[in-house]
Amino acid sequence: MSAKPTVRDRPAAHGYRHRVVLLALAVVVGVVSGRLRVPLGLHAPRLQFRFVGLLFAGAVLNLVANALTGAPAVGALAASLVLLLGFVATNLRITGVAVVGVGLLTNLVALLANGGMPVRPGALVAAGVVEEADLDTVSFRGPRHLESGDDLLPVLGDALPLPVGGEVLSFGDLIVVLGAADAVRDLTRRRRKPWTAEQRAAYAAELAGTGTA
Repeated sequence: MSAKPTVRDRPAAHGYRHRVVLLALAVVVGVVSGRLRVPLGLHAPRLQFRFVGLLFAGAVLNLVANALTGAPAVGALAASLVLLLGFVATNLRITGVAVVGVGLLTNLVALLANGGMPVRPGALVAAGVVEEADLDTVSFRGPRHLESGDDLLPVLGDALPLPVGGEVLSFGDLIVVLGAADAVRDLTRRRRKPWTAEQRAAYAAELAGTGTA
């Protein structure tokens, strides 16, 4: 009978997949809440993302980072976060995007300060990723490593257990998810439809009846 898999046995992109799921849920929540808001005026400016290529390139590099090991993985993730921050900087007019930037910057600080993203051992156990007795055998692919006493600002690393998905997230990850939901909510808000000829005629007749036409 095989023992419970440790992080060593987990797929390299394990953490990436769960983060993608969280972002997808944030998008769904944002779309639903955005569509339920009171519609904007007909002439309200239409918001849309600029420089989407930065977002795409950053997402691809993030995926690549989780397939690498050591310094190349850290470099790829750092480059990913810088590109995503560039995307944020060009879209600050959209509600929620600045919040996403705070989350990305938090992750970048933790990454650069420690030469990788530290993962809290207790959080791994709480999330059900590995049992406490197996912590000494844990290793990672990608830009993450087990938190040690040498890490700076370890609270900014992956320190939050997510038992439902068997994953450990950072505060930066959660901030990004919340900001993404708010941004999508702003982008998907409906606008009032133009009046039909019948509606305009009825309004004109109403004004004429009140003597204000």
